[in-house]
Amino acid sequence: MQRSFESGNHNIFLIGDSGYPLELWLMTPLPNQPQGSPKFRYNEALCKARNPVERRFGVVKEPGDAFLNRELFCTMLDSMVE
Repeated sequence: MQRSFESGNHNIFLIGDSGYPLELWLMTPLPNQPQGSPKFRYNEALCKARNPVERRFGVVKEPGDAFLNRELFCTMLDSMVE
């Protein structure tokens, strides 16, 4: 992502949680924002975007057939990119 961004592709961003630093190519939440402020709304939108991804990863991490989970993961990623 970083190389792609630095090469001029500014149409793709990676969404991370607060465990990652804020980078130009990596969108993370901004701590302690006043309710209703633009930065608070950014945090809300970011959280809404991350939730479906987190739920999908939860399905992939379930115990069971590792091959099936890998296949499911690839299918889910394909559907998210389209």
